[in-house]
Amino acid sequence: MENCKIVMDLRDGTGRIRGYSQLISKKTRDKEILELTLNIMHETRELMKLLDRVESELHGN
Repeated sequence: MENCKIVMDLRDGTGRIRGYSQLISKKTRDKEILELTLNIMHETRELMKLLDRVESELHGN
């Protein structure tokens, strides 16, 4: 059951990153771009933690 949660968390995180990046256009103000970038960075850190857990489980640690 834990593996299903990890997969869902990975899917949700990548979806949020995709959503944030799609909000950026030529008309987006610099402040908004910075805020979206911070959100993307946060999601990326969370995804890296999940990937570390996946790798750990695959290698039996």
